[in-house]
Amino acid sequence: MAEVQRSFGRALKHLSDHDQQALCAMVDAVVNKLLHGPVTRIKALASDPHGDELVAALDELFALHAVLVDEAAPEPKPDDDMQPKATPAAREPLGR
Repeated sequence: MAEVQRSFGRALKHLSDHDQQALCAMVDAVVNKLLHGPVTRIKALASDPHGDELVAALDELFALHAVLVDEAAPEPKPDDDMQPKATPAAREPLGR
């Protein structure tokens, strides 16, 4: 929905809050409608003996690995720079 939010700051800034909410709901509904069939089919294929090959093909077609890596990166906290960094000795278990 980041694309919609960017549009609200640019081309769609004239829309009221109510209209923005209605547009977001409509975009969600359209995306869900478009993805329902493929997602259902992918779930059904999960038990397929060639499932690994299918996953690899989907990853190649849609660059899923790149998306997952980007989404897995933690968002930095505003005060992360202020936190002391753990030294190697501080990470070792006690009693060693």
